[in-house]
Amino acid sequence: MEIASNEKNQARGFYILSAIFGLITCAIFYIAIQPASKSGVWFAAFLFLIFALLFLFFAKFYQKKYEKLGATPLFIDELPPNIGELMTGKISVARPNFKKAKEVSLANIRYHGGNKNSQYDVLCSTKSECKLRFEKSATWLDFEIEIPSQGRASGRERNINIYWELSIAYTEDLSLVKRSWRITVNPAKEKFNFQA
Repeated sequence: MEIASNEKNQARGFYILSAIFGLITCAIFYIAIQPASKSGVWFAAFLFLIFALLFLFFAKFYQKKYEKLGATPLFIDELPPNIGELMTGKISVARPNFKKAKEVSLANIRYHGGNKNSQYDVLCSTKSECKLRFEKSATWLDFEIEIPSQGRASGRERNINIYWELSIAYTEDLSLVKRSWRITVNPAKEKFNFQA
């Protein structure tokens, strides 16, 4: 099963916000050109225009950052994996002879979102070396990583979300390039002892 990276859709959200604020700006400009409009309407129109341009800037920034590495799908051999087991998989990088990312990280994260503050806590994490496999137009990062037994299974209750994130990171042109994937991890399988 192919899993797309979290960074794939970052720019899209900012493009959508930019379009929404742009449409609101057009509507306010239409109201502002009416003879009975007040000067405060022009201020609101320019304020919404500034936000539309700001969101467009963020969208272009994240799109450019994503395109440095391109699409990087993750393939996990057995989904969903269980806590305490070995997870094997591979990451496809659409670059030949890509040697910059040499390890994969796995973190168990608890996100607590409230009305006034949000908090991310890393419950546990581990790293593993990648085995690089080169093909004509791509590089495969093969990995085996043990899911820590002290971690918690993926799930959600009230405003607490627990999930697992697999990631690679490297530096290029003095900037950090990171790819991460959210994966679902089940509780550890119970071991039964049958006695005759």
